[in-house]
Amino acid sequence: MPARYHPWYLDFLLHWTFALELAIVIAAAWRVRRRRAGAAPRVAATLLLLMLLALGAACHRPTRPAPAPAALPEEHCWWTVFRTPLRADTVAARFARAFAAAGLGGAAWSQRADTAWAHAGPTRLGGKWGDGVYEARAVAYQLGDSAHYRYFVALRLPATGSADEPNEGARRIPFCGAIARAAAVGGTAAPQPGAEERLELWLRRLAAGR
Repeated sequence: MPARYHPWYLDFLLHWTFALELAIVIAAAWRVRRRRAGAAPRVAATLLLLMLLALGAACHRPTRPAPAPAALPEEHCWWTVFRTPLRADTVAARFARAFAAAGLGGAAWSQRADTAWAHAGPTRLGGKWGDGVYEARAVAYQLGDSAHYRYFVALRLPATGSADEPNEGARRIPFCGAIARAAAVGGTAAPQPGAEERLELWLRRLAAGR
């Protein structure tokens, strides 16, 4: 019996063989009770209705959800963590505004405890950025009197087949720069990555902060 439903026992209840078994049981019960002349018409109608419901359930097929779109390839805009005297929620709010200023739709930010997130896109952009689908996010957390943050850009360019087709890195760098200027968060960053860049919190997105 194929596994199509959840929870597991629905695979048995909604299979056509169960409807057949149920019909046999109902027919047997009706045969036993048919001698009761006064109740026979009512019992027959009830049993017929139950049989139709069972057959309808057995013929039902679950609706398959549409496949989720493939995630855009994402890269950090700077290879090390930034530190700023601004608070984490201020950092997230500024990046959300910067994302919107860059043309990304659905810009929003959220905070939970000492961590804040901002996210926008995916949005198809053109013009100075070139045709492509862009998405951006930022993560910041409070550590003492400073906020540590990183921001990321994901994009996918349409395949044109041209030999001089620009790569995603060539588009990502100026887009990251425009976001940084619009956010105006500033701060300092270490010259080389360390343990902090490997923290799991950088992988968490806005939905995790709601």
